[in-house]
Amino acid sequence: MRKRRGCALTAELNITVIWEDPGGVTAPELAATWARVGIQVGDRVVTQVLDRRADTVRNEIYVPLYPLAEWAASNWHRLLRESPIATRRNAPRDHNMRSGRDGFALPDMELWGGRTNAWCAWRRSRHESESVEFLAEGEAELPADNLRRQLADLVTLAVERLSIKGIEGTYLADEWAALQNLDSDEQEFCVACGHLGLDPFSVPESLAQEIVNVSSLLPDSVLWDFYDAADFGNLAEGVLSMRKWLDMTRRKRTKVRLIPELRGCTVHGARSAMPWDQGYAAASSLRSHLNLDGQTLSTWEALGGALSLSASDRRSVVCRGDQPSLLYDAAVGLSRSDSPVFVVPKRHDEAGRFAFCRALYEYLWAELPAMATPSHAARQKRNRAFAAEFLAPAANICAALNTNIADDETVSELAAQFGVSEFVIRHQIANQLPDVQLADW
Repeated sequence: MRKRRGCALTAELNITVIWEDPGGVTAPELAATWARVGIQVGDRVVTQVLDRRADTVRNEIYVPLYPLAEWAASNWHRLLRESPIATRRNAPRDHNMRSGRDGFALPDMELWGGRTNAWCAWRRSRHESESVEFLAEGEAELPADNLRRQLADLVTLAVERLSIKGIEGTYLADEWAALQNLDSDEQEFCVACGHLGLDPFSVPESLAQEIVNVSSLLPDSVLWDFYDAADFGNLAEGVLSMRKWLDMTRRKRTKVRLIPELRGCTVHGARSAMPWDQGYAAASSLRSHLNLDGQTLSTWEALGGALSLSASDRRSVVCRGDQPSLLYDAAVGLSRSDSPVFVVPKRHDEAGRFAFCRALYEYLWAELPAMATPSHAARQKRNRAFAAEFLAPAANICAALNTNIADDETVSELAAQFGVSEFVIRHQIANQLPDVQLADW
């Protein structure tokens, strides 16, 4: 997922609830939790609606809290752990609030979790059977703990309200109690299922055993990235692929000098910054440390030279003949001599170099072994931003432009100059050069 101009880069989710008279609503759970609900992301009001009956615009909706809380509890681990990924087979429907509306007016809002950062998006929406039209649209990154707290507070509030009203034995209360009473092993299993997009309470026994086995076969440093990228239909195949790669790196006797010396010696972006900003800062710091100035790294030879790798060193540390599985785009581990071993796709050079730089970021700043995956987890956003900025610095792109409008031909020329894909050039311009207009964006 890329940042977009005009999109809030980071914000906090805030859900407010004020209990209201349910009027003619008779269903106990609905009447007890009838409320005025407001949802904001930063200073933007997600629940801004046009009420066609009253012919007015307001910032809250009048709905029972029970269906919304039930949706959050039923999808708890998926909402908090699953990262959006294009190759994942299961549909994202359950990440959308509207999937739990039970006939009531809820915003067309998706929530996706992660270990450190979460993401949300909301769209204008209208349904003929509803008297309101949601007017707002946008997207934002959220702190993962903010999403967890808001959803937990929402569910707790609804459960406590039901108890106060003397309504016991509801599905919501039972589901929430089950989630609160998990032991450590059960919690770990549920988290793994959440990463995979599964409901931990309805996983077939055979699949459950596969999930349990994964945690014993893979090191912690790649486990959660593996789950983010894996599909529950190919867990066994994915684990075998990962084990083959891990064993291969440990068998190598590769030993190089300079790259290990770079590990941890450059400045990482501030922890409070967004993932992509951390990646940009890390790339700028490394380029400065290597005295690259405006140097272009458009070939493998240039990239190896920048890292003081001879041709033979590069061939020993970069394994291009070992095609990564669909689970990861690149990977890095340590040889017997504790030198890095990078596994990158044997595709065209620009894709290989970009994948290598993603793995290079992981080598320089992460616990090893590590992997770059297709997921949109915060870690993967960091290594993608690092690779883009290391290979095609925004300042160098700006210096190469002689106009503030970049058309298709200009983008193509810049991609060839920097040895990256046109997508990388467009991404850099769109996200770091606000004064340059992309002709078709």
